[in-house]
Amino acid sequence: MKFNIVGVSTTEFYIYANVVASDTGVSDTPLNSNRNSSNKSSISVKVNPTNVATTTATLLEKYKFGAQTNKVQIDGSSSNEGEMILKSGKKYLYHIKSLADNNHVSYRGMWYEATS
Repeated sequence: MKFNIVGVSTTEFYIYANVVASDTGVSDTPLNSNRNSSNKSSISVKVNPTNVATTTATLLEKYKFGAQTNKVQIDGSSSNEGEMILKSGKKYLYHIKSLADNNHVSYRGMWYEATS
């Protein structure tokens, strides 16, 4: 799994493994970047999930970037250089938190899925 996040102001990003979460939230369908395949992702993605507990989860990554002062906003980005291999059958939480008003954040995740 690789990711890239861009924010126009102060932003934090966390990746948790083994979260306890209900399957609530808005469903989002990942896009297939393999143009030679009509396969659909087997991953269930939820946007803005509720009832998520991270108290017993494992924090895998934490990033903070960008800045904001009274006069200027400094944009920033975060991405992982290598790939992160995730365990199948586990729940993960990618939490992007804006620390500033009027922040615009973009997230892109890329991954491979096991087919056998």
